[in-house]
Amino acid sequence: MHSSKPTERRANKLKTLFALSAGIQAFAEASRAAAGVYRSWSGIDTKRITLLPNGNYLARWDGDIGSNGVSAGTWELVGTEVRLSPKKEEGMISGYFRVSVLKDFNSRQALLRKEDEEHADNEFFYLFLQTQKPNQAAQTTPGLRPSVSDL
Repeated sequence: MHSSKPTERRANKLKTLFALSAGIQAFAEASRAAAGVYRSWSGIDTKRITLLPNGNYLARWDGDIGSNGVSAGTWELVGTEVRLSPKKEEGMISGYFRVSVLKDFNSRQALLRKEDEEHADNEFFYLFLQTQKPNQAAQTTPGLRPSVSDL
């Protein structure tokens, strides 16, 4: 008489693998939904973060008299937090964007720096998702490149 234990273990391993696969797929879909070009404009400066679907990001802060800095590296979505890990930063942007919260503000997808959550009711503190796709932005926006390896 054969024991059903090895068969049960294999079935449990398969169930676990399928569940893990579904979880990874759901995470990938959520990350793709967060990818895009986020921008704020205050009248004297523009901040822009491009979250590429491949997990890289590019950030730029431009003032009325020139660049306040650039940052590039990788990003990940953890819950509703977008966490940036810079590989290169220059200028005043250094350390400025590390953790932002993905939010809905007036029916618009937006990023809000974790440090600015106390101002969540003020649109001045948000970077809003643009309608342009990330790859288009990287190709058409001066100073942005599609990959961190290009820097």
